Amino acid sequence: MHSLRFPSFRAFDFFISHQIISIARILTDEYKVPSTSVELSEFRDSCDGPDALREGVKKFPGFGDKAADLFFWRAQTHWEEHYRFVDGAAAKAAAEFGLPQEADELAELVAEASGKEDERGKMGKFIQVLEVLVGLGLEKKVDEAKKRMPGDFDPSLALEECATPYLLLAKSTSETVKRLMLWSNTCAVS
Repeated sequence: MHSLRFPSFRAFDFFISHQIISIARILTDEYKVPSTSVELSEFRDSCDGPDALREGVKKFPGFGDKAADLFFWRAQTHWEEHYRFVDGAAAKAAAEFGLPQEADELAELVAEASGKEDERGKMGKFIQVLEVLVGLGLEKKVDEAKKRMPGDFDPSLALEECATPYLLLAKSTSETVKRLMLWSNTCAVS
């Protein structure tokens, strides 16, 4: 009933529906993904490597470079061959914190900070760190966060500090990664 009073909702619903139908057509017609499939693994398998997959994602209506970056960000937890993907926004924010910009180096630092996590857990932590870095960058809070880096850190204060996540940053790169991971876990970043 609300959509009758708010025409913009109807237009948005129509746009999203059209977009989903267009994506389904591209998947079935161009990539021969069965129409009954609920997985994108057939799409991935029909592409010749990450570059072709990226170009395939960009064929979807409304998907450009940024949407393709987001797709790969999320896909790397499910498709291990894409693990250790860092886009430009994450690399820029990492550099501002003195963290490595290269995916492999940053992933190794996160893995070290993750301790005894299994490989899947380390992959999840890596994405959490990227989310926090990009979030700070998008909110233009990197400088504020850098100014508020404490010398010492008490993990028991994590919940209290959750309201101001920038207090969790440290002066060393390994400690920064640990605090970014702790903040993302404590504050349920998603």
